[in-house]
Amino acid sequence: MFIFPRKRENTIHIDGVPPGSFAQYHPSGWMQREILVYWFQTFIQFSKPSNGKPVLLILDFHATHTKSLDLINFAREKNVTLLCLPPHCSHRMQPLDVTFMTSLSIYYQQEVSQWLATHPGRAVTIQQVAKLYGAAFLKAAGMQTAGCSSGRNHHSGREANPILQTQRKPEILAKHRPLLQPKNAEPLQNEHCSSKNLEPQVLETDNLATSSAFAISPKDIIPPPQAASKKTEVNDKRKGETVILTSSPYKIELEYQVEEKKKEHEKYAIKEEKIVLW
Repeated sequence: MFIFPRKRENTIHIDGVPPGSFAQYHPSGWMQREILVYWFQTFIQFSKPSNGKPVLLILDFHATHTKSLDLINFAREKNVTLLCLPPHCSHRMQPLDVTFMTSLSIYYQQEVSQWLATHPGRAVTIQQVAKLYGAAFLKAAGMQTAGCSSGRNHHSGREANPILQTQRKPEILAKHRPLLQPKNAEPLQNEHCSSKNLEPQVLETDNLATSSAFAISPKDIIPPPQAASKKTEVNDKRKGETVILTSSPYKIELEYQVEEKKKEHEKYAIKEEKIVLW
């Protein structure tokens, strides 16, 4: 799914996209709750959950994921469990970031560089993003990328814990490489060398010491600009936590928060009406 920062739909933006792709439009270009519900309907068509075969969907801690009652109710009806992970550990629980997304990012950068080389003086705009992404997607979505998840550098029989797997240090490949031994080189013969050139030369340091004592650094005349110190702001936002969004306790709590917000909006609306009447 592509989200374009536009108000109106334009089919030229999805030229060359991978098969099965679609686009949504919003002025901000960011995910919205309505767009997420629309995407979830497509997810249901591909995953096909049922009572005997439920589906687990892992999401990150974002407001569009955690504050959408429509999404939670729809997921409960379709036998889908929504598991939300806090932002500080979601990258460790998403193996696609290591296998597929990394390869996709590299291929996309290559497509962009190739397009810029063949179109000098131009920049990549919103009209070329989908086509370049489609070419990179077809390269990344292959058996070679899928096999990386079961390679020796990713999994082993001893390391079954996914958290320990992501914290493992990379292998040192230098120990497997042969060391290059320097070859015996013949000494250089300089025919123009003479005894005069080999005599040590004495520099007069008295004049240098006296002159350097009065030298002024440009830093003293024009000091470099200093960046203004930033004030540390206290973050009062609630930290992310692991929670099952489709569970009854979370659903009841979210419904209570939604009702409280509605009451606050009604109070403000009544106050504004009184001010207008007076």
